[in-house]
Parts: sequence; C-alpha cells; structure tokens
Amino acid sequence: MLPVMGSLVAGTVVAWMLVVPALAADAAWTADQIVERLIARSEQTEPSAGDRWHRCRRVTVTEELDQDGKVTRTKTRELQVASTNGVETVRPWKGGSETAADPDDEEVDVEERKPKGKGRTKAGRKERKESKELGGDVFRQFQYALEGEEVVRGRTNFVLRFSGKPGLSGGDMGERLVRSFQGRLWIDATDFELSRVDAHLARSFEVFGGIAASIQKFDFQMERQPIAEGLWETGLMATEIQGRKVFSSMRSRFRMEQDRFEGGRKAPAGSPSSGGQP
Repeated sequence: MLPVMGSLVAGTVVAWMLVVPALAADAAWTADQIVERLIARSEQTEPSAGDRWHRCRRVTVTEELDQDGKVTRTKTRELQVASTNGVETVRPWKGGSETAADPDDEEVDVEERKPKGKGRTKAGRKERKESKELGGDVFRQFQYALEGEEVVRGRTNFVLRFSGKPGLSGGDMGERLVRSFQGRLWIDATDFELSRVDAHLARSFEVFGGIAASIQKFDFQMERQPIAEGLWETGLMATEIQGRKVFSSMRSRFRMEQDRFEGGRKAPAGSPSSGGQP
C-alpha cells in the first residue's frame, strides 16, 4: 500500500511541476494583449465617455536655445486649469482658493518673458481648448516588445519597447512624424493606463525633402498619475527639439508640470456630488 501511495504522490508532484509552468505561461501577458487593453481603456475614458472633471495648477516653461545650447529666451506661465470632459479653461494662477474656475468666466493666458535681463508680463489672450487623448489610432501605428515589469510610484507597470510598424506609409505630416518615434512605454498593470513615455526620433524627419524643414532631434517624455478612482492625468510632459526651418536653425525645450490635482466624475443632476466636486 505504501509503495502505491508513494508512486501516486510522486506522479502527482511530477504532473504538478509540468502543468503549473504551462498554466503560468498561458496566464502571462503578451505585448499585444497589454496594448489592446490600453487601447480599450483609453476608449472608455475619452471625454465623450462620461462626465469627467479635474482642476490643477499648471506651470509651463518654454526655452529657445542657440547652437551652443545657451538659453536665449524663456517664456513661463503659471496657470490654473479647470477641465470638464476634456474641455479646458485656463487662467492665471492665484493660489489654491482660486482653482475652481467657472467655465463661463473669462479666461486669460499669461506670458512671462525676460528680454535683455528684465522681467515683463504680458496678459490678455483668452484660452479655452479641448485636450487631446492618446487613442487607438496612435498606438496601433507601432510594434511592441515586452521588456518586463517595473514599480512606478508604488504600482506595478509593464515596460514595453516600441517602434514604428514597418510597411506603414501615407498620412499627414503629424502622422508621419509620430511613426518616426521609438522608445519605451510604462503601462499600469492594474488600470492599464499609460503611466510613462520616454521617446525619441528614430531618424531625422524631413518636410518637403528637407527644403521646408528638417528635425534632427525630438525627445519626448511624459508621466501620468491617478488623481481619483479611474481618473488619470498628466503630471509631467517635456520635449526638446533641434533642427532647421528653411535656412535658420532652431532648438527649443518645453516642460509642463501639473500638480495640486482634484478630480472625479460629475454626479447626475439631483444627486449628491461625487469626487469632491464643489
């Protein structure tokens, strides 16, 4: 009896050792599956998909540089942003108590320039715009490889390397420029939201064969974070561009940081407000 039981146990252990790795392999995510989940999530959170709102402080810094990398001009803006379903209203930042901008109020965009070492403030341009969402049309223009997992802000992320799909052609200048990028994506393993992007041009990008313009360098970084249940927003976006327009060279840096977030989903009329919305 004991030898029979021993054989059964040994057989069970061997079978378990063979089956478990197979099950684990079946359960593992592929890069394409992760991206499809990311696309599905982005379609669920498009502005038209629900009453999303958020408000925050936004600071942007734009720098123009000479060929030696020295900053020749700086433009800084500190704004309060109120957004409902992707439509943004911005105005000068006046402190935390002023962030609840009424979308029907007048919006003012503020520039700060420092020509010849002196400060100057110019105000007056109204700004209300619809924010753009990264959707399936963009993500499907690339091929992906899963590199592994990484913890970002205490959350597990899939790390994917991407590059333009071979064989794709046509489209407008913006679409062709997008396909010229390669880099890495971090995708939150719980919400399947885009958490981070680190991208750069894989090759120089030419407009009208380089006659009108040529971009030799274009670095792009973005970081996103959850600000409420099921709601993610951009905390950081930065670019650096170097190239030529006709006969003049161009080099610039841009950085946008957003903080002091509040947000959620608007409650239906007649019901208690959700997500702390006033």
